[in-house]
Formats: sequence, structure tokens, C-alpha cells
Amino acid sequence: MSQKTIITRVRVHGHPYIGQVNGVDSWSDDPNTVMEWLCDSWRYRFNTLRSREWKYWYINEDNRYNTGVYPTTGEPRVFKRKSLNDNPDWRSDSEIRADVSWCESVPAMILHSAEKIEKTEWITAVKRRKTLRERNLNPGAYPGFKRRKDDKRFVSYHKNGSCSNANLTLVNKNHGYITITGRNKVIHRYEDESLNWCIQIKVKLTEEIRDYTSIRVNWTKRELVFTNEPVSCLRDDDPMDGIIGLDPGIAHFMTDSDGNYHDLPVDKLKSIDRRIRLLQRAQSRAMRMAGYDNEKDYRKAGVSRRFRNRETEIKNLYKHAHNIVEDYAQKLSTQLVREHAIIAIEDTRLANLMKSPAPVEDPLKPGHYLPNGRTAKRGLNRLLSMSRLGAFRDMLVYKAAAAGRVLIQVPSAFTSQVCSECGYTDAGNRESQAVYHCGKCGCIMNADVNAAVNMLLYAVALLNHEVNQGDSILNVTRTVRTAPGGAL
Repeated sequence: MSQKTIITRVRVHGHPYIGQVNGVDSWSDDPNTVMEWLCDSWRYRFNTLRSREWKYWYINEDNRYNTGVYPTTGEPRVFKRKSLNDNPDWRSDSEIRADVSWCESVPAMILHSAEKIEKTEWITAVKRRKTLRERNLNPGAYPGFKRRKDDKRFVSYHKNGSCSNANLTLVNKNHGYITITGRNKVIHRYEDESLNWCIQIKVKLTEEIRDYTSIRVNWTKRELVFTNEPVSCLRDDDPMDGIIGLDPGIAHFMTDSDGNYHDLPVDKLKSIDRRIRLLQRAQSRAMRMAGYDNEKDYRKAGVSRRFRNRETEIKNLYKHAHNIVEDYAQKLSTQLVREHAIIAIEDTRLANLMKSPAPVEDPLKPGHYLPNGRTAKRGLNRLLSMSRLGAFRDMLVYKAAAAGRVLIQVPSAFTSQVCSECGYTDAGNRESQAVYHCGKCGCIMNADVNAAVNMLLYAVALLNHEVNQGDSILNVTRTVRTAPGGAL
């Protein structure tokens, strides 16, 4: 867990040596120039470390290299080790300082942080790709280099042994500043000033800052994040019992086993989405009127000011939508963890919910197809991608762990087909997206509520050792369904 703050002002005391510009030694006390210098230096060091990484390619029957898909049956599993860069950079931090002028005065806590972050990111990606391959899923691409057009950011350690940097000083309850110190070499002293310099980053605080190990600065978004251990979100009067099942869905963001529906502000998100698509069409029209067929050539020739303004507005709209969903998910996950000791949620993949409908061929007109709701599903998929169901599940995972709550992830197979009353399973039980009608006992209820109750019953059966983690919902016996240990 981390604590995010907003940067309100930056002051530079002294003149850091920022390297040679057009062959001339340069210093600066301009806050924007100094912050961009730190961001660019950190990105450069990160990319030199990333150039050392290796990835394995396999050669198929056509002697072509592929990494996106695992070899199918019959293809030779011939792997070849390939570097991300033809000339890996093996220089140490001290050698980088000696060879690259703009890295010479970068604080050690900033330059050294790139090594651990790069290695952690790479190992995590390799493990994720391995897991996806084992599930017969597309492993995706390897992580690449940090690009200039990405957000400008850097990381600084707070403490490393007896050394410390990026220290927080509180001004009052709502404000404080981070002090990053550095030192120029003697040969690059600025006039008669001291060799030491410091940067004070003033931030706006909304809560007490806990002990932190590092700070992450996003200068593009003017954000500063303190990296620290998560703490429990429980309050003294929160209940210590209670169990609930959650079903993420399409019609509702989340449905619980008590029959409550938790919905995102869909109208607001749709309004933002319409505005984004309007601006994107305007950009595409401007590109065509300029005589270009693709955006790459148009950007190379130089885009118009109006095009850049639209691009900035689109970016801000995406950020606004992200903040709306993030705020709602944070509040809902905290509420659920506070009110329930045991939470069961469906372990579903967003990609499964976003699958396009299969084409329906017209039997009377060969080669023609009937309407299948593809256009409507496309709009729904845009909202699903904005909903960030996976991020919400991750919030529940770390918040439940910090609060000592139990979070159970239920396999998604058959959860919408099994009757929560009698246990009868049939795909025809679900008459529509919203209606569930059991063909055996005649039970009628909302389909999402039925699935959420099945999550709850699975969690009870797991706690009663009736099933093992990962077993199908079909293994939950009727006895557990009708008498779930008083959980209902």
C-alpha cells in the first residue's frame, strides 16, 4: 500500500550540475528544469539496466521467431536466447557518473533505486508469463524500455543503511515538504556557491504519513507517492463477524448475496466516453484532411496545435474516468472489509466478459449475417474496461490481508447455472441476463444475486472443509446449501 499526495510547489536551493548542453557545462535552479533532469537521468539509468535482460524466443517450422504464443502441438520447441539490446550496458553507477555528464550529480538514492525496480519489474513479468502459459493464455509481451513520451518520473530511496534522503518535514497538519539533497563535484562548482544543493518538494497531505521506504515522483501528473506497508482499515466499532458473497457482472459492477447492487456512476462514465470518441473522430478527420493515412506519418510531419489540444483533453478525460472508478472501488472495498469478516468473490477474468458475440449466419442468404448485438456489446466492453474489476479484486486482497479478514476466490464455472436453493444445475435456468428460474424447484430471483449466494455457500463449504480451494461449485453438497453453518 502507498500514500499519494499532490505536489504544490518545488524550490531549488543552490545550482545542481545538470551536465553539458551543446558541449557547455550547465547548472540550473529552475524547478521544472531540475525535476525533468532527475526524471530523465533516472529513465536513462533504468534503460541501461533493462538492456542487460534476456528473453527466450522459439523457432517454428517456418524458421520465424515468435514470443506471443506458446508452440502448438507439432511445432519444434527450439528456444533461442535473445537480448533486448544488441549492446547491453554493463556499467556500474560510478562508471555511469564518469561517462555521462548529466548523471554526475544525481543523488545516489535516486540512481541506485533504478536497479531494484527494474529487476523486480522484469522478474514479475517473467513469472506472470509463465503462469499465463500454464493456463494456455496469451502471455503478452515482455516489458520494454522507458520511453520519452511516457510520464516523467523517478524514485528515491528514503534510507539505505546509515544514509538517508527524501526526508519529510511537516509544516502543519495539511502540508509538508520532501527534501532531496545532492552535491556537485569540485570541478563543477557553480561560481562561489557551496557544492551542496537541495530540492524542496512541497506536498498537500490528507492523512498522517506513516514510515516509508521510498518516494515515487510523477512530475507529469504532479504526484508524489510514499511507499509504505499497508495498515488495517478497520475501526474500533467494526463487526468481527459476518460473511458475504460478491458477483462481479455486466449489468451491475458488483452484486452481493444480501441482494444489494453496487453500481458505478455509469451515466457519468458514458458521458465521458462519448466525449472521448467525439474528439478521436475529430482527430482522425484532421489527419485525413491534412493528407495522411496514418497517425505516425502525420506526427512525423508535425501535428497542428488543435490536434495537440484535443490529445491533451482526451488524456485528461481518461484520467477523470479512471479517478471516478478508482474512488468508487476504494470506498466500496473498504466498506466491505470493514463490515464482513469473510468475503467470497468470483475469480473471473475480464477478458471472458468482454468476448464479442459469435456471428450468426443468415440461413436464407448464404454469406450474409443476422444482427447479433455486436455493436451494443462494443459499447458495453468500453465500460467494462473502465470498470477495472481486476483492480477492485486486488484492493480486496491487500485490504483483507491487512485487516485480518478472510478473502476466498471462487472458481467461476457454473456459478450462474447452479440453483442456490436446491443445487440443480442447468444452463437453461438462466432465462436472461437478469432473470434466474430454476427448472426443478421453480425458484425465481435475480441471476446475479443467485450467483452471489453461490459464492457465499462455496465459502462456507470451504471453511467447513467440505471442498478444497479450487474445486468446482458443483462439489458443494446439498446439505451445505441448505444448512450453511448459520451463515445465512
